[in-house]
Formats: sequence, structure tokens, C-alpha cells
Amino acid sequence: IASVSLSLAGMIGLAVGIDYALFIFTKHRQFLGEGIQKNESIARATGTAGSAVVFAGLTVIVALCGLTVVNIPFMSAMGLTAGLSVLMAVLAS
Repeated sequence: IASVSLSLAGMIGLAVGIDYALFIFTKHRQFLGEGIQKNESIARATGTAGSAVVFAGLTVIVALCGLTVVNIPFMSAMGLTAGLSVLMAVLAS
């Protein structure tokens, strides 16, 4: 795997991870602002925004793995490593 693939995967994983974490955190803060208790707010944020994060993450993973269709080894390696990075970001979120 070329070093470019690993750098690209790291950058995409970091960007996606920050985006998804902020999405869930914003939903949590919204629920806290509505007067919902902390534990209930965490559960609701994970249930609502968390399911959206999983769907968005899977969509990105499918798109990145779609780079294997072009049958260029360099592009396939970049897509698969970036897809794995996005999967880890979704699981962490």
C-alpha cells in the first residue's frame, strides 16, 4: 500500500470522525437545553443522531469501496484503506 493511501485514509478518517462526533454531541446539547436529564439525553442522542451517523458512514464506505470497480490497484488500495478508516470512525462515534 502506497504511503499516500495511508495518509489519505488518516485524513478522511479524522475528518469523518470529527464530523460524526460533533453531530452526536450537538444533538446531546440540544436535548440538555430542552431540560432532559444527562443520561436520557445521551441515550436519545445516540439513538437519533447515532443511527444517522451509521447510515451516513455506511454510505461513505460503500462509495469508497466502489473505487475498486475501476480496477486500478492504486485507486483500490486508497478506497479500501479510506473505507476502513471511516468504519473505525463510525464505530468510535
